[in-house]
Amino acid sequence: VSLSRGLNYELRGTGVTCTAACPGFTKTEFFKAADCEGALGPKLPFCLQDANHCATQALAAMDHGYGVKVLGRLGGVINQLCVDIGPALPEAFNCWLINLFWSTI
Repeated sequence: VSLSRGLNYELRGTGVTCTAACPGFTKTEFFKAADCEGALGPKLPFCLQDANHCATQALAAMDHGYGVKVLGRLGGVINQLCVDIGPALPEAFNCWLINLFWSTI
């Protein structure tokens, strides 16, 4: 993410941009390929987004010249909330929460 931000800044005024898209849980073959189809995160309807929706958000962010864009359902609000609140929480809690979302149930 920092590299994308820095590169996007360095490219300003050239007509070229660099955007890091941070999508969160997206309906793809990833979960099957990673053998984690039973993970909790993708099963939560408010977390899982459609791949076309994700791509549309990423392309819009690129068109606006954003260096970083957190994507997801509801305009990425849920994922952005995790990004914003995460650093204020104890690391052990964050690790537990990430493990919970990726654990099979």
